[in-house]
Amino acid sequence: MLVNSLASAGADAGISLCQGFLDVDANLGTSRIDCEFSGSTATVAYLKGKTLTTAWVGDSRGVMAVQGPGDVAPRAVDLTVDHKPMDPVERDRIVKSNGRVE
Repeated sequence: MLVNSLASAGADAGISLCQGFLDVDANLGTSRIDCEFSGSTATVAYLKGKTLTTAWVGDSRGVMAVQGPGDVAPRAVDLTVDHKPMDPVERDRIVKSNGRVE
């Protein structure tokens, strides 16, 4: 589904990844999988030319190693922000979406 979203001619990668995640979520909701108290995580990095687009769902993390021409060693660069359910903003988002945090 994500590949199909990204394959759309002239599609914005960020919008396409978001739509792909929503499509997966909708399909899970109509599947035989009991999703009532389940969760999932995913991190996707899409590189097109010199543009890197990242998208993530749930408590997943993406980190990239970057080493510039004068750097002695690579350094870690966060590509995502953690979705921690105990974070007040994340907790509110979950509750407003009819989810629950225990």
